[in-house]
Amino acid sequence: MLKEALLAGKDREDEALTELSGLGFEDPRSALRDLKALAGEGKGALSAHLDLLVEGALASPSPEGALNNLERIAGGLEPGALARLASSPESIKRLILVAGSSPYLTGLALRDGEHFEALFLSGGLEGSKTPEAMSDELALLTEGARDFEAMARALRVFRNREILRIGARDLLGMADLTGTTAELSGLASVCLDAAVRFASSVMRKAHGAPVRADDEGRGKEAEFTVLGLGKLGGWELNFSSDIDIIYVYSTGAGETAGVEGDERSRIGLHAYFVKLAAMVTKLVSAVTADGFVFRVDLDLRPEGPNGPMANSLSAMESYYESWGQPWERAAFIKARPVAGSRGLAGEFLDMIRPFVFRRHLDFTAIEEIKSMKEKINLSLVGSAPDRVDVKLGRGGIREVEFVCQALQLIYGGKDPDLRERNTLRAIEGLAARGLLEEGAAGALTKGYTFLRNLEHRIQIIDGRQTQAVPARPGELRRLARMMGLKRRDGGEGEALLEEYGKVTGAVHEAFRALFYGAEEETALREFPVDILVVISPDVTGAEASERLARLGFKDPESAFANLARLRGGPAFLRLGARSRVLVQKLAPVLLSEAASSPDPDLALRHLEDFLCSAGARTTLYALLYENPAVTEELTRLFGTSVFLSRTLIEHPENLDVFLSGDLAVPYRPREEVVSQWVEEATSDADYEERLDALRRLRNQEVFRIGINDIQGRLSPHAVSAQMTFLAEAALEAACRLARSALVARYGDPPEGTRFAIIGLGKLGGRELIYGSDLDIIFVYDPPPPP
Repeated sequence: MLKEALLAGKDREDEALTELSGLGFEDPRSALRDLKALAGEGKGALSAHLDLLVEGALASPSPEGALNNLERIAGGLEPGALARLASSPESIKRLILVAGSSPYLTGLALRDGEHFEALFLSGGLEGSKTPEAMSDELALLTEGARDFEAMARALRVFRNREILRIGARDLLGMADLTGTTAELSGLASVCLDAAVRFASSVMRKAHGAPVRADDEGRGKEAEFTVLGLGKLGGWELNFSSDIDIIYVYSTGAGETAGVEGDERSRIGLHAYFVKLAAMVTKLVSAVTADGFVFRVDLDLRPEGPNGPMANSLSAMESYYESWGQPWERAAFIKARPVAGSRGLAGEFLDMIRPFVFRRHLDFTAIEEIKSMKEKINLSLVGSAPDRVDVKLGRGGIREVEFVCQALQLIYGGKDPDLRERNTLRAIEGLAARGLLEEGAAGALTKGYTFLRNLEHRIQIIDGRQTQAVPARPGELRRLARMMGLKRRDGGEGEALLEEYGKVTGAVHEAFRALFYGAEEETALREFPVDILVVISPDVTGAEASERLARLGFKDPESAFANLARLRGGPAFLRLGARSRVLVQKLAPVLLSEAASSPDPDLALRHLEDFLCSAGARTTLYALLYENPAVTEELTRLFGTSVFLSRTLIEHPENLDVFLSGDLAVPYRPREEVVSQWVEEATSDADYEERLDALRRLRNQEVFRIGINDIQGRLSPHAVSAQMTFLAEAALEAACRLARSALVARYGDPPEGTRFAIIGLGKLGGRELIYGSDLDIIFVYDPPPPP
């Protein structure tokens, strides 16, 4: 009946619209327009399949999108190809499903009609491809490329063809997750290898071969390799993944052979390989009229974005031995050669293995990776509250990876079989050795598979680099149907979110069991959102300033700069792994205490000065983290008194006052104070050592008095009394120390000689305050003549 209404013309259009609406099309007018176009002149071959088109569209994730995209594709086919499509109901069904799922793949199909026909009309979807097969095909496509533009275009044409093939197979259920990610990873490796070969050829023509001197002094070519990390290294690439790579060359000692007749063409090896790396990066990642091949992320190289694009093997070794960080250890679990010299890649992997996998059981990996995850959590704080992030959210892909990586870092040094790059195989290996309970392993495997499939479908819709589950009902329903969920009541979106909650809940339980206790997990949630956003590693300066102003900081720009230095450590010193973890945990605590102090700006500035003056003192950071009361008192001090703050910053040893029982005794009798000073002055140490001891004692006593003063434990009169006792004790100790030194050199004075110090002014009136001078006179009485 529908077919008759469609073909009858305008007089039965209302009848057709009513029927299409009843069948389930939300926009029957759009569906009718596309069906008429598919059955119209030039496409009559498809008119025999109108029922199949309607049925297929309704079964697809987006019925209207399926018909619209199918009409676009059919409109670009030659009559012969259209007839071949019409003769294959199976091809029509496949095409409708792809068209109803992905506008992005539809666009790729329209770009390359010849390749589309090979895939959908000539059996090109039936089999997977090995990297070797892809490499052979790419070699044929690029053999005529003589310049950069031609090579870049050939790479992009090949990439688009393969993405269409791999994406269609994935959507049609012709490949599982492992097969899809392996082919995507193979595609990236093949394209990188071709780019390296082409760029090397160009560089040799411009500068000659890169020559180094071997041990015998003979010329030998330096080598270049590309290492893949992250999902590329683990054969787990997404449809819209960046590719994490690093460039390594064998040595910087030497220069190129140059081009005959052009002495200036000779350049050093470091410059040569940096230029080579830049050309490879541009070949692969530059956006042209044909798109890009893959986005390239080089931030995992030494020094990240600020480091050289390519590094020699010896430079890499020096960096990782001295400065390698926890996240770099985790990243290199997945490292593998993807292009260039495999021999050099093997040398690099042998070199870095002791850095990644330590010989002893390395339980510090738990804290290190937990700190990495907390940074991710902080970066998500400022995002929309209803955003569901498949990769970084609670129970997401990253938590599965972190569980595996932590256990691999702990036990991989002793068990080489655990050094598995692929996440699913790593879970299997950890479970086989009893390092993951069966239930946890099952939850992680199911969760990773579900979440990665979901991530693929999110990305393949429009080819965008996102891991967010769409919030709009229509988009959510299309995604759910792409995941195979279908319900008569139209509640596929709700069903997907329900399944997502179950899966991520089980993943997070396994993650929490390894990394957290119940109390520890909720610690960050107790801080205000403004504080959590400000300490997020991804916060912008403008947003941080706005939130710091709301927290009470009068100079938010300076406060943000102080916070950044506080978290990063002194500019001249790299923090160790343990210190970095502790500083990350301390950041919200310190910012919260500073915001609550009498002068937030002053408190934060003094905190930054104090921690940086202490250097990379892991013990100090641990003490502050584990003693909230000490941290609170310190911050109150830093926000109250410039004098006492500078005293502590210039003499960090005064922190001992906080840790001893001295603060509990605000008022000390004169006799006790004097006795302590006299004891130091008359000890067995040499003269300079006793002077140093007295100076330290003076600083500590002033600090003790000041702390009790600002905490309200001493009245102004008692402060003056304590400062006077301190001055009198210092003078008594100095007198005894000087007498002992003079006696040792000149002997005892005549018997009966008397010596006294008289205090005047504030000292005489026992009214000393901080910073007071001592007004004194010295009086002596010689003995009477014999």
